[in-house]
Amino acid sequence: MAGVVVLVAAAAGVGWFVWGPGTGTGPDASFSAAATTSASASASTSAASSSTSAPDTTTAAPPDPSEPAPPPAAPAQAQGECSVDAIQRDLGMRELDAISSCDGAWARAGQSRTDLVVLAHWVDGRWEKFTPDGTTFTGFACYSPERLDAEAVPETVRSSLTVCSDEGQAPPAKATPGSGGNRGGDGRFVGTVQTSRGAVSATGSACDGRNILIVNSVVEQPGVDTAGAISRALDATPGSEYTYPGQCPSLRGQLNGNNIYPVYLDFGGDRAAMCAAKAQKGGNARTLNTRGDFADPC
Repeated sequence: MAGVVVLVAAAAGVGWFVWGPGTGTGPDASFSAAATTSASASASTSAASSSTSAPDTTTAAPPDPSEPAPPPAAPAQAQGECSVDAIQRDLGMRELDAISSCDGAWARAGQSRTDLVVLAHWVDGRWEKFTPDGTTFTGFACYSPERLDAEAVPETVRSSLTVCSDEGQAPPAKATPGSGGNRGGDGRFVGTVQTSRGAVSATGSACDGRNILIVNSVVEQPGVDTAGAISRALDATPGSEYTYPGQCPSLRGQLNGNNIYPVYLDFGGDRAAMCAAKAQKGGNARTLNTRGDFADPC
């Protein structure tokens, strides 16, 4: 009988079946294991073939009407948060630390004691910078009236913006140091102020690339003593000077039509010293140049 079994195994082509003296198992036990494995493999092959040939007719079960429908996606927030943190986060401008106006749809934010002002618009659940369309002769951002109309910018916001015109904005008139008087409606600037260290005249700084740190920006306001404000700013920073609005193209001359007097420390050609002072005191670093470059070199 054992001989018959061996012949059947050979006929089946089980090449890995081996038995010999001393294995301690016996031919019947070894063949039984091999035959079982072969049968299992054959059954698996048959099942796989059947699975391949038979098309899958399974369909998804229809939704159960008794199950509650998933909640709809939350709509975008209708109005933006009027906070410095929210605007800083969305615009990626950590230097912004003040908001001058905000109605949830439009916001004007800036950096204290500098001329940095940004207009932001609430779009699709986040604040986005409303990029200007150009700059005026005094270096301030201006916006196309057609774009303001298309974006339906409210009048309360438009009234604080400078509109770009074909002929541009006329630069402010220059005054000579010591001319004195408020510019007001007569076209003159504040040329001299009284401080704790005596009379200080506005400098006629050369636009020669020198480095200055603007520690304060005094903006003319109706009914406000501009000369007194400049004097207090000078007293607050020993060694500081001030100059005329728009003295160089790299200095902004006006904010919303009001003159700006920069109060600054002059570092000449020492840019490293200027940047070190900025790190200690804050403020806006500038080079006095004729290119109209407002970039902070620090």
